[in-house]
Amino acid sequence: MNITIFPHAYLPSVGGVEEVVRNLAREFKAKGHRVGLIVFVPLRRFRAREIIEGIEVRRFYVPFVILPYRVSWRAFLDVVEMLVCLPLALVRIARILKENNSQIIHIHYIGVNAFYIWLLSYFLSLKYIVSLHGFNLQVIPFLKGASRAVLNFVFKSILQRASFVTACSEYLLDDAKERVPQIRNKSCVIPNGIDLDEFKHNGRSLIDYPYILCLGRLHAPFKGFDIALLALKDILDSGLDINLVLAGDGPARTSYERLIRLLKIEKNVHLFGLANRKDAVNLIRNCQFFVMPSRVEPLGIVNLEAMACSKAVIASRVGGIPEVVEHGLTGLLVESCSEKALAAAIKRLMEDKNLRIRLGRNGRLKAEQRGFSWEFIADKHLEISKGFLNYED
Repeated sequence: MNITIFPHAYLPSVGGVEEVVRNLAREFKAKGHRVGLIVFVPLRRFRAREIIEGIEVRRFYVPFVILPYRVSWRAFLDVVEMLVCLPLALVRIARILKENNSQIIHIHYIGVNAFYIWLLSYFLSLKYIVSLHGFNLQVIPFLKGASRAVLNFVFKSILQRASFVTACSEYLLDDAKERVPQIRNKSCVIPNGIDLDEFKHNGRSLIDYPYILCLGRLHAPFKGFDIALLALKDILDSGLDINLVLAGDGPARTSYERLIRLLKIEKNVHLFGLANRKDAVNLIRNCQFFVMPSRVEPLGIVNLEAMACSKAVIASRVGGIPEVVEHGLTGLLVESCSEKALAAAIKRLMEDKNLRIRLGRNGRLKAEQRGFSWEFIADKHLEISKGFLNYED
């Protein structure tokens, strides 16, 4: 098959969706399929065409319209720029699809990528598959007024026109089906996976002291890292010494730096910055345990990665997290947005090494399950694609 993947972002950008697409593309290629990626970028500094791990990646600039909470001149100008660039962008996409002789178009995460394919499908009768990774949970609920109405309309329209829809968790799919009932008979759950070989070798720690780890994009308020900082302050005030490494970058970094200074916990917090894949694995492998205090989380692939490293996990009981982290078995689940509950769980693991070891060991066993292997997950995606092509024939 000729498969064209449209992720909302890709390497060198680092994140959960990027890692999912990277592994699926490698598996598809290893199974003899022709794979290409098309990525829209908001800046012109990226290379337009390159080969990454044997996969051709085509990039081109399109304006990203960020819908604000209220109307502004900046938003108006963004819309005007998008409308001016739209025809040329559609022509370029159509040309690439024709060059690749694309049989399957696979959208990962609903962003500007899905918007352009949705529009193009009306002109070229394209059939596409959408894999949900959290747009409906992470974006729409935090918007208001016209911005929310517009995104709701686009989200529903894209899914209604899709040939098939997958989601990385039951929770995410249930939310999508509630918003768009038309996908009930053309959707299923395919979880994100883990490459166990990637976590075999420990290597020298990048941090030369014991630490607990938070890892993710610094986008407020989704990941809840402010809750982790408040919990750390509570723990330090109780007399327990502990260090937190917060790895990631994003627009909320400045606000986190301000909060750290306000709480006077600078000596116990290390803002690592953006971690490439190698550094992220190193940080996970060498931490005492992993903490994910998310307010919203479709699944949390990084939880699975921590479990693959035999690390205990503390996470919020939200979204798809309980589908991966089992309370008392592979980690501890706490109430979302509660620094007191998070602090209590952290102190519990700090003071009970045997519990940390037991949870970490069980987590590794769960990560080793076949259902989380990329080969198995790629086969599930290909099964859907092949059935779709047979139906079209």
